[in-house]
Amino acid sequence: MKCLVDTDVLVYQAANAATTIMEADHGDDLVLFPSVSVGEACAIFDHLVEQIRDMTEADEMFFALSAPTNFRKTLYADYKANRKGDRPMAYSFLREHAVDKYSATWLEDLEGDDVIGINSGPGTVIWSIDKDMRTIPGLHVDLDTGDIIDISEAQALRNWMTQVLTGDPADNYPGCRGIGKVRAERLLEDVEPTVEDMWPVVVNAYNKSGQGEADAIVMAQLARILHPSDYTEGEIHLWTPTIQ
Repeated sequence: MKCLVDTDVLVYQAANAATTIMEADHGDDLVLFPSVSVGEACAIFDHLVEQIRDMTEADEMFFALSAPTNFRKTLYADYKANRKGDRPMAYSFLREHAVDKYSATWLEDLEGDDVIGINSGPGTVIWSIDKDMRTIPGLHVDLDTGDIIDISEAQALRNWMTQVLTGDPADNYPGCRGIGKVRAERLLEDVEPTVEDMWPVVVNAYNKSGQGEADAIVMAQLARILHPSDYTEGEIHLWTPTIQ
């Protein structure tokens, strides 16, 4: 079994775990500032890798990183605009460590999630804390229980279409106005889990909100983690309703 690892998450976890608050006494003032040992951060990263290996019993591990550029920002300028300046200390050192020691991979314009998505399929299991990954069918690690769960094609599609309706505040794209998770799930709960059946429901909601199908398509493209069929020979094939 090959484990596909969301390495961006490991970088943040290791960097944050290795960061401590230092004190500088200036007599009439006490200054606090963060400090991180790169060596300790790398050791924590390695420990997390071994935990994942033990959890999944994987005989092969694939480490995916996000590229500096992101194709979604060309679709929607405000995509992840709320995350500026939030990288932890040791971020670049840990990325370098992941590449040097574990051959971590990134592809131009793709997020780490996409690199995982295009490499997913039979014989793989996905490790990530990101709920968006549940839009990819196949085996996933449930981090709450440590169990391996199987996300079906139908469940992955339902998760994706739900996200198209709700948007994602964490990634800063709005979805359909006035629709939260509960309402989205109600709209889709009795609909057959096929694009042919679900997409008209999504478009109808966007039309009622004063948006439209063009907005729905952009949100669908933002929400869709790339599948193996969405990327060939370095080219991204954006989803449209005519492409299943």
